[in-house]
Amino acid sequence: MVKNWALVIGINQYDFLQPLNYAKRDAQLMQEFLCNEVSFEKILFFSDDSPDIDGKSTRPYRANLLRVLQKLF
Repeated sequence: MVKNWALVIGINQYDFLQPLNYAKRDAQLMQEFLCNEVSFEKILFFSDDSPDIDGKSTRPYRANLLRVLQKLF
Protein backbone atom coordinates (compact mmCIF):
# COMPACT_ATOMS: atom_id res chain seq x y z
CA MET A 1 0.00 0.00 0.00
CA VAL A 2 1.24 3.48 -0.86
CA LYS A 3 2.09 5.81 2.00
CA ASN A 4 1.46 9.49 1.47
CA TRP A 5 4.14 11.34 3.41
CA ALA A 6 5.43 14.86 2.94
CA LEU A 7 8.42 16.89 4.02
CA VAL A 8 7.49 20.57 4.29
CA ILE A 9 10.24 23.17 4.76
CA GLY A 10 9.75 26.88 5.40
CA ILE A 11 12.75 29.06 6.20
CA ASN A 12 12.41 32.76 6.93
CA GLN A 13 15.77 33.39 8.61
CA TYR A 14 18.79 32.37 6.59
CA ASP A 15 22.28 32.70 8.05
CA PHE A 16 23.87 34.59 5.15
CA LEU A 17 20.94 35.89 3.11
CA GLN A 18 18.26 38.49 3.52
CA PRO A 19 15.33 37.20 5.60
CA LEU A 20 12.11 36.19 3.90
CA ASN A 21 8.67 37.21 5.10
CA TYR A 22 6.29 34.42 4.15
CA ALA A 23 8.19 31.15 3.60
CA LYS A 24 7.30 29.72 7.00
CA ARG A 25 3.66 30.80 6.70
CA ASP A 26 3.40 29.28 3.22
CA ALA A 27 4.89 26.02 4.50
CA GLN A 28 2.40 25.96 7.40
CA LEU A 29 -0.48 26.47 4.97
CA MET A 30 0.86 23.68 2.76
CA GLN A 31 1.09 21.41 5.81
CA GLU A 32 -2.54 22.16 6.71
CA PHE A 33 -3.65 21.55 3.12
CA LEU A 34 -1.84 18.22 2.89
CA CYS A 35 -3.29 17.12 6.21
CA ASN A 36 -6.88 18.34 5.84
CA GLU A 37 -7.57 18.27 2.12
CA VAL A 38 -5.31 15.54 0.78
CA SER A 39 -5.21 13.34 3.92
CA PHE A 40 -1.48 12.68 3.96
CA GLU A 41 -0.58 10.09 6.59
CA LYS A 42 2.52 11.86 7.89
CA ILE A 43 3.82 15.38 7.38
CA LEU A 44 7.23 16.38 8.68
CA PHE A 45 7.53 20.13 9.19
CA PHE A 46 10.90 21.88 9.32
CA SER A 47 11.18 25.61 9.96
CA ASP A 48 13.17 28.17 11.90
CA ASP A 49 11.37 27.31 15.15
CA SER A 50 9.46 24.07 14.48
CA PRO A 51 9.02 21.67 17.40
CA ASP A 52 11.47 18.86 18.00
CA ILE A 53 10.70 15.31 16.87
CA ASP A 54 11.61 12.68 19.48
CA GLY A 55 13.82 15.22 21.25
CA LYS A 56 15.78 15.99 18.06
CA SER A 57 15.94 19.39 16.40
CA THR A 58 13.88 20.06 13.29
CA ARG A 59 15.75 23.22 12.38
CA PRO A 60 16.14 22.84 8.60
CA TYR A 61 19.86 22.15 8.48
CA ARG A 62 21.28 19.52 6.15
CA ALA A 63 22.38 17.29 9.04
CA ASN A 64 18.92 17.36 10.65
CA LEU A 65 17.16 16.59 7.38
CA LEU A 66 19.52 13.69 6.60
CA ARG A 67 19.11 12.28 10.13
CA VAL A 68 15.32 12.26 9.86
CA LEU A 69 15.30 10.82 6.34
CA GLN A 70 17.79 8.09 7.24
CA LYS A 71 15.76 7.16 10.30
CA LEU A 72 12.55 6.91 8.25
CA PHE A 73 13.94 5.20 5.18
